[in-house]
Amino acid sequence: MADLVTLAGRRIRLDDLRAKPEQFARVLAAAKASDKHGYCLCRPAAPLRLVIRRRGDRYHLARWPGEGQNHDSGCPFHAVDADLSGRSAYADSAILEGPDGTSIRFDTPLTSGTTATAARADTGDRDGGNTGSGRRAVGLLGLLHFLWEDANLNCFEPAQRHRNWASVVTAITRQSSDITLSRHPLADVLFTVPAYRNGLGETNIAAFDAFLARLRSADGQSRRGLLLAELKSVEATRYGHAYVLAHLPRARRAYIDARLHTKVLRSYDTAFTQAATDAGGRRIALLLIEASPKGYAQVVDAAVMLTGHTYIPADSSHELVMDTALRRAGRAFLKPLRWDHTTLTLPDFVLTDTPTSTVIEVWGMDSTEYEQRKAAKIATYTHTGTRLIGWRPPEPLPDLTLSAPPTTGGARRPWEDR
Repeated sequence: MADLVTLAGRRIRLDDLRAKPEQFARVLAAAKASDKHGYCLCRPAAPLRLVIRRRGDRYHLARWPGEGQNHDSGCPFHAVDADLSGRSAYADSAILEGPDGTSIRFDTPLTSGTTATAARADTGDRDGGNTGSGRRAVGLLGLLHFLWEDANLNCFEPAQRHRNWASVVTAITRQSSDITLSRHPLADVLFTVPAYRNGLGETNIAAFDAFLARLRSADGQSRRGLLLAELKSVEATRYGHAYVLAHLPRARRAYIDARLHTKVLRSYDTAFTQAATDAGGRRIALLLIEASPKGYAQVVDAAVMLTGHTYIPADSSHELVMDTALRRAGRAFLKPLRWDHTTLTLPDFVLTDTPTSTVIEVWGMDSTEYEQRKAAKIATYTHTGTRLIGWRPPEPLPDLTLSAPPTTGGARRPWEDR
């Protein structure tokens, strides 16, 4: 029943509601006037409240603030538990959820003529020089991870094995309608490159060009916008590099100067390795851009995220291998995201189809510091009775099937403490 909702006493399939919202406008309005909210039936014994929001002349449903983690893991309104998200390391003022949507404080100005972005890019530090549990604003990588997490794109269910860029765009677009970024409606400052379809190529190009045109005001001053796309390739140009974006023609590339591109490579080196390419990795870029005098997209800052075939994020090429193995085994799982906090300790993957807490760790480098962190993780899992499945490449992958014998705490399999 994860796709059923109740509005004014009437059960409706969520897919039907989202596909044809105009047909359910009256029942949505009636539910908002009477009950003030709807209900999600993903847990029939205890229906969960849903916010009814209005944008223009249309109503839509959204998860109730602070209750997303109570939904079933396969429910469209599910939200990752705070303990499995980099969001937990921000001050409350950085991200505010309320009845009308989510408000995010962005750490970079959305107008030109300031030096904040350039100064931060010069550090080459993904944390933006403002780390710690009290971080009061969200950086570019944090925003990218927020979008992925808010849309449940870091979660995988076996039924989603055919997830493609079109479904990613739909999910991001739907979630963006309720978000403001530094008091700007996110839908106004974010352009998510649409999936290419026969007959819509010119329409998509026109939409991209119109977005760039809006970044230039009448007095010729540039505004900044956000461009979300899959990075197809990087090409050298006379003055730097060009980012070729999937689903758009090469004529609509985004341009970045050589110095900033070097810093992007240093900050997000894993996404650009040959090993990641060989493992079938995709590169998702969230670009802070301005429109050049000639109308091109000029990159001011960039965050790049490595993902697998179904757009599940990964921190290494070995995690891409594990992602593929989990999907082939028919497992449901999530990938915790660190946001702007590169040192935050989180599991590599968490299985969501087991009755007890189960994590997966892809063990990496041999160094004293790494071994200390690894030992601390294992001790925590043992203390909490969390089942641990570990893998150390290039050893054979462990048995990932749902029917594999369970283990908990200290009773680990041979590969679990390597």
